Amino acid sequence: MTAQSREIIYIDGKEERMAAEPLGFYLNNNPQFKFKFSNTACWRGYYGTWALENDRLYLIELEGNIVGPDDSWNPVDLQYIFPGQEKVFANWFSDIIKIEKGDLLEYVHMGYASKYERDLFLVFKDGVKVDEYLIENN
Repeated sequence: MTAQSREIIYIDGKEERMAAEPLGFYLNNNPQFKFKFSNTACWRGYYGTWALENDRLYLIELEGNIVGPDDSWNPVDLQYIFPGQEKVFANWFSDIIKIEKGDLLEYVHMGYASKYERDLFLVFKDGVKVDEYLIENN
């Protein structure tokens, strides 16, 4: 598997890149939403933009592609999954988001396995951040 492109998360107004796919947990329980990957650096077929506000995780933008009935590629956005919503509280997400910090120490051509100087881990329960910790990778 190719190294995967990171989704964006805004924390205190600062843009970070995360090695996680919080929307995947929602999509696993909602198989009617199917995305088509456009390149091997994004097997999930979409890019999400997230925000952490008052320790709550929100999906604020989504760009992806689906295959139409005539096999054409159709771009979709947040409205494809969440009609009428401008941002969506990720109450389905109970897991960890890893945010890579500092310089790249070791590139690994697979998933999110590359190694950076530090990893910030944000722990979520039902979309609410309940813990965080930082690991130094020397």
